[in-house]
Amino acid sequence: MSLLRFLFIFLSVFLSTGCSSWRISETLKDIESYIMERPDSAMVVLDSMDRSLLTTDRHKAHHALLHAMALDKNFIDVDDDSLANVAVRYFSRKGPEKYHARSLYYLGLAYYYQGEYNKAIVEFTKAEAAAQRSDSLYLGMTKSFQADVYGKTYNDVEELKCLEEAYDIYTSLSCESKAQIMKYRIAQTYTARSQYQEGETLFKELLNSSDIDPVLKSEVLRNYAFLKILQSDMNADISIKLYEEVMESEYCAMTYQDYWAYAYSLNMTGDVSGSKNIVNELSAIDTSSSASYWQYLIYKSRGNFPEALKFIEHSNKQDKGTIVSLLSQSLAIAQRNYYESQSEITGFKVKTKNQTIIILIILSLFSITIILWLYTRRIRIHNQEKEQYLKYADEIKRQLEEYKNEDYPALKRKYMDLYKAQFETIGALYEQYSISSGRANAEHSVYSKVVSLINDFRNDYEDWQKFESILNADLDNIIANLRNEIPKVKQIDVSRKELVTVAGAVGERGGVAVLITAADGIGVVAASGSDKVKAGKLVSAVCAELGGKGGGKDTMAQGAGADASKIGAALAKADELIREML
Repeated sequence: MSLLRFLFIFLSVFLSTGCSSWRISETLKDIESYIMERPDSAMVVLDSMDRSLLTTDRHKAHHALLHAMALDKNFIDVDDDSLANVAVRYFSRKGPEKYHARSLYYLGLAYYYQGEYNKAIVEFTKAEAAAQRSDSLYLGMTKSFQADVYGKTYNDVEELKCLEEAYDIYTSLSCESKAQIMKYRIAQTYTARSQYQEGETLFKELLNSSDIDPVLKSEVLRNYAFLKILQSDMNADISIKLYEEVMESEYCAMTYQDYWAYAYSLNMTGDVSGSKNIVNELSAIDTSSSASYWQYLIYKSRGNFPEALKFIEHSNKQDKGTIVSLLSQSLAIAQRNYYESQSEITGFKVKTKNQTIIILIILSLFSITIILWLYTRRIRIHNQEKEQYLKYADEIKRQLEEYKNEDYPALKRKYMDLYKAQFETIGALYEQYSISSGRANAEHSVYSKVVSLINDFRNDYEDWQKFESILNADLDNIIANLRNEIPKVKQIDVSRKELVTVAGAVGERGGVAVLITAADGIGVVAASGSDKVKAGKLVSAVCAELGGKGGGKDTMAQGAGADASKIGAALAKADELIREML
């Protein structure tokens, strides 16, 4: 086979494979775009796809996630966790996080339908953490099913909390239909907690909603009728009326429990015959603990206490096994997890105790050493600087004698050069000290250095005044003129956070500051301690010069620009505006 032919075959295979992979990716993205609105269509396309074309881990994970979503949206309860596990394994490592959150949600859903409530709540908790950062809709869905798990395990406190959180999420997202369902479920939970007034209020709000779904309305009617039976001031007539409205509806079917409650309501209104007919039919097909409990209530209301006792004992016997099984499972697993975690923590503490002590001792010794070294270094440098300034003074005195008869302008230039070279740094340090003195990091070593130098100058202020007076008298006010000649810094390239701190310090002292940085993009900060100067207007104008936008309050404002070449012009604009405002 010639080399040319080999290359042709290789490129053909490579290009066909790449195109195939691209088509699969696009197909999956397309399914995701309409799966929420048309889940039946999405299911058809997903089932018809050739699985052999899913050649990458991402394709397999994405397909598995979409398949789990389609099953859920088509109201198919799937207790097989294999699909969700494929998605979780991939997206937990590769992201994106919203896919990871959804994968965990559907894994929790699979465990829920398996009756593995402990596993379900763990996955839902993980999904909640991921969804909080990436997917608000699935956060609401996760909270809703967390409530289901708590309801199944008789924890109505947590159930109610999760439902209320889900309601708030859906309301913030303007998902009105989902929010109404959460309100309905909250009302149900209130009923189960014997908080009948709260439940009735929510049921009435839902029934008065003009946009309530007909199916949901029928559900609300059923549960509202049930609530009216349970209230201490039971109104069986209202309950019968509500149940009959449900029976006339085409959107909802009565459950066994509804018929038992209806029979009980008839019995309480004196329609014993109608009640008996329903009881006779139901008792032949419904042998649940709930059925036994309703028969207990009915026979008790008729005064047939032997029959009532028989049914309440039967109901308690049935419920005991279910409740104990659920609670014992939950407690056993919770205890196991607790003791395992405590064991791990204890083992870790024992293992690291000595290491921690040793590390603390080393760090303490190191800190002491550093402090002593810095202190001695500071003293040494301080003494060296003092010696240097004395040498400068001696040199000045010597030069005065040496050049007493020389040209005056030349001597003036020498003193000017000497002053600028040796004292300009001190001036800069003093300016830095003034800016930093109000900052939280004032204890920084640089700040401490500045403080030390300034204090030295303050302590020697009288000698320095004498020195300045001599120089001004002999050299035509050279010191005063030099102070006017030393330029001010107009642009500082530091972070925007630091600009805010500096500008704020200036504003607090009643001054005005306009600062620009190009360190992390062009940032503008302005602060004003004057009632006449508005920081917001300053930033807006300066940012406009820079090709950007900005604004804020009268006292503090921020913005950004795009053209660094305009910084000079922007600062000039700021100076012009400040003068106009003042």
